[in-house]
Amino acid sequence: MGALVNLQSLRIQNNGIYGYIPSSLKKCSNIWLIDMGDNHLSIIPLWIGELTNLTVLRLRSSEFKGYIPQQICQLSSLIVLDLANNSLSGSIPNCLKNISAMALPDFNIISFSSMSFIYSYMYGSYVENVQLVPKEKEMEYEENLILVRLIDLSSNNLSGSIPAEISDLSELRFLNLSRNHLMGKIPEKIGSLKELESVDLSQNHLSGKIPPSMSNLTFLGLLDLSYNDLSGRIPSSNQLQSFDAVRYIGNPQLCGDPLPKNCTIEEQSLNRSPIGSVEDDSKNSNFYIGMGVGFATGFWAICGALFFNRTWRHAYFRFADEIKDWIYVTTMIKMNLLEKLRVCLNK
Repeated sequence: MGALVNLQSLRIQNNGIYGYIPSSLKKCSNIWLIDMGDNHLSIIPLWIGELTNLTVLRLRSSEFKGYIPQQICQLSSLIVLDLANNSLSGSIPNCLKNISAMALPDFNIISFSSMSFIYSYMYGSYVENVQLVPKEKEMEYEENLILVRLIDLSSNNLSGSIPAEISDLSELRFLNLSRNHLMGKIPEKIGSLKELESVDLSQNHLSGKIPPSMSNLTFLGLLDLSYNDLSGRIPSSNQLQSFDAVRYIGNPQLCGDPLPKNCTIEEQSLNRSPIGSVEDDSKNSNFYIGMGVGFATGFWAICGALFFNRTWRHAYFRFADEIKDWIYVTTMIKMNLLEKLRVCLNK
């Protein structure tokens, strides 16, 4: 029991472990690092939220299923949440904003440094290291782990929208939600995450425009929005235009630098609605009103002339009678011809 309480890190990654995370781990009240990646586990336990000192949680590539438990939001000291490459489903918890270590500057540097000092004191030069994938490449973090703020939920079956509350994690540096089934818009205030160095939202079903606030992300070293349903012009900024077009491809309605697709035609069609459509409707209305007034004026002008001018009236009715007689005679002649033709055919 005492050994479990004093356990401060658990690293059993890539050990071929099957089954459940043992519930006895919830007694490890001082544990700050759990790395159980690359195993064959089942679900993330609800009691995970009881490990309030947990700072690094790496469970990637371990075949986890089910939902991301809301209890993870109780881990206020968490600086690394790596659940990538599993089979997790459901939505991303809105309560991730409660992870104070990713929302407040230097929230847990003191406690984290204290743990590193204890390890160095007890085990000599021993320093914990963690393998992470912050910018599409696996990197090993040791002393500099203290500076990482990472959420990696990529390559799962997550659905729903990206929570707007994720914009409250002002200290977040690496965000990877790629290769899921996320829908809706990119949060409008994502630009408030000014510490972001990497954002990967590719291969989802995100729609709408790229938020203009993304122009504020001046530290971005990697951005990937490819293969979504984004539309409109890519916001102008030195940072957003510095990425290759491949980072934006797969969005048929997206235009502007660095894509080769020009925005002029798309913007004209967008600008016609609703203002353009109102102008067209106004023009059509004026046309039909004018046509109606013209018809009424011409009709009553002719009728008035016929009513007040006797000579014109007689001439008009004589003309009408002649036309009627001509139509009658022509019709009868054609009917007689058809009758004769029918008789001949019957013979």
